[in-house]
Amino acid sequence: MKELTLNINGRQVKGKEGDTVLQVCQSNGIDIPTLCHLEGLTDIGACRLCVVEIGQEKKPVPSCTYPAREGLIIKTDTDRLEKYRRQMLELLFAERNHYCMFCEMSGDCELQKLAYRYQMDHIRYPYAFPSLPWTH
Repeated sequence: MKELTLNINGRQVKGKEGDTVLQVCQSNGIDIPTLCHLEGLTDIGACRLCVVEIGQEKKPVPSCTYPAREGLIIKTDTDRLEKYRRQMLELLFAERNHYCMFCEMSGDCELQKLAYRYQMDHIRYPYAFPSLPWTH
């Protein structure tokens, strides 16, 4: 595999041809939050938490699906991205009734960890608790 050089947060890092931007970041110790990036599953960029800013792109793109290319200039930790990630988390929390204190996964939940990371103590959106059928 051909080696690539990218600029991430002002730092020159190496990656391999065929890697995504997220893979290059992870292999270089650059933290990017994710929820839907799971080992063994195909990345689809659904959670929108792994978004990054790439020089020539007009809006943030999901790093889990964006192919790494030679010379890309990437930012992973701007104020804009932090606000965007918090907004995505708020929308996820508004979608269902997430009561962490009553959940059996409390303390071992990626969504909860991200809520702490982004200091979420409230959300700005109305809750949309859909009526869901019980399953056995």
